[in-house]
Amino acid sequence: MSATDSNTEHHLKYLDSARGIASLMVFGCHFLSRNFQEKMNMHYFFFVVNGQEAVNFFFVLSGFVLSYKYIVRNKSMDIVPFYVSRFFRLFPGFFLIVLASALFQYRNELWLHFFKDLFVYNKYEFWEEAFLLRFHNKFYGPGWTLTFEMAGSFLMPFFIALALKDRRLVTYMIAVTLIIGNNLMCSYTTIRNFFA
Repeated sequence: MSATDSNTEHHLKYLDSARGIASLMVFGCHFLSRNFQEKMNMHYFFFVVNGQEAVNFFFVLSGFVLSYKYIVRNKSMDIVPFYVSRFFRLFPGFFLIVLASALFQYRNELWLHFFKDLFVYNKYEFWEEAFLLRFHNKFYGPGWTLTFEMAGSFLMPFFIALALKDRRLVTYMIAVTLIIGNNLMCSYTTIRNFFA
């Protein structure tokens, strides 16, 4: 059984299974910790099904998928279309989710003065969250992952260029990522608290 489709995108089938398993882990952890935190000992469950590690897996998978066609399949990279593609793949959906979450959270106050406060006066700091500023995630909590995804997408052409120059550099990049990766969440929390 081939790991790839015959289509032009060279789809890696086995990654779909990995995505599905990781998605179920994240969903399961959020659902159970939110609804059953007081009813069962969650520490044992999270030892086996770790949602935080599944999120980290998504970041690794995203880096792999973005770099695969340039490093393995030797396609040339045009940076401007790469950035435009990443922006339109990530940002519009995120913006709509933040907007829908804000409107749902204040669904009982949807009057003209609310819309002025939300969009014009920015009383609820909607624009900070919608444009990924100040690590603000009031309306859509999981939005913090998009901040890292956008930063990783911005740096990806640099990492790909290094890997194409000398593939041994990939090993060094992985080592550096593992060393600093454990501190990313601590750094994120510190920066978010600073700007809050």
